[in-house]
Amino acid sequence: MVDHLAQQARFMLQRGSRLLGATALLMALGTACAHAQLVVDVDWAEGDVPPPPAFNLGQLIAFEVNRQSNLQYGVDPASLSITPSGIVRYVVVAQSSTGARNVLYEGFRCSTAQVRTYARQSGDGVWVSVGNPVWRGTGDPLPSRHAFFLAKAGLCSGAAPAQTVADIVRSLRGTHRER
Repeated sequence: MVDHLAQQARFMLQRGSRLLGATALLMALGTACAHAQLVVDVDWAEGDVPPPPAFNLGQLIAFEVNRQSNLQYGVDPASLSITPSGIVRYVVVAQSSTGARNVLYEGFRCSTAQVRTYARQSGDGVWVSVGNPVWRGTGDPLPSRHAFFLAKAGLCSGAAPAQTVADIVRSLRGTHRER
């Protein structure tokens, strides 16, 4: 398909329609790039998900999601892990200026820019598993923007997870303030 589009672009350039040909060539390259990103590994499997790890509110590393929001976000570095299947798991805390707190145990798949929430902590500190957790894109309308910013801040290195948890922590601490 990409070869066909490139041939069409060359034909248009030969016919003197340079602008239109250049546009077609750019479209062909864009299609090739998009196609490369949409290749799905059908053999990929996440593996077993362990229970939520313990976390410490005093150790949170803050990261910014929205300057206009009254929510502050942080991740406990001790809760970070990178699985053999390429998932970065963590406990994230979102706290309002009034002290209300949302605590989530999540996994981020850098290769697809998707997040999955495994469990939520209730007000009394008990973890409640999400019945059938699904992978959501970071651009989906569901509340997953924090995961996008956390991935940009250090979970991922392009479409791959960071090499080590220490690399993630260094990136988070190097670009954001601690709470």
